Amino acid sequence: MLGRTHIALGLAGTTMMITINPKTAPITLTAAAIASLLPDIDDDNSFLNRKINFGFKPLGAVVFTALLFSLGYLKVVPFISILVLEVAILLSIFSRHRTFSHSLLGMFVYSTGIYLAYKSVFVPFVIGYGLHLIADMFTNSGIELLYPYRKRIGIGLISTGSIWDNMIMIFGFLAFMSRYSMHL
Repeated sequence: MLGRTHIALGLAGTTMMITINPKTAPITLTAAAIASLLPDIDDDNSFLNRKINFGFKPLGAVVFTALLFSLGYLKVVPFISILVLEVAILLSIFSRHRTFSHSLLGMFVYSTGIYLAYKSVFVPFVIGYGLHLIADMFTNSGIELLYPYRKRIGIGLISTGSIWDNMIMIFGFLAFMSRYSMHL
């Protein structure tokens, strides 16, 4: 599915599953949106990679590692969360598409890192990430949900970029706007 579809589903799911506090809505919804895109960090053509592209994966990994460790040094986030997130990111960007980052193991590792760093966004993060995995199970390619077990799990109903993908995106954004307006 396209990045915008994942964002729409993540935002809709978050507003449907938890009560959004208007004061913390920007942080809550940003966490859900980023988590909705994060599993596709293993795809060079993903929305997330196009926005933060360093042009060269090892260079990007080094730059991101330096950023994370500086946050730990400044005591913005605990070092343990940085280590967990760094392991998850490295495993993701150096693995094939729809493997580690599209698995329950990947979701667990990323979610653990987020929980250790920012407990307040843990639930919207898990919702956004989980809905990405569920949505990609409906695509023709499926996902390796039980990675490192190599069997792909997929229903094969939707092609990425198809009319159905776009209809789901529109429905997701409409559902999000409807639910979010109730929280205001």
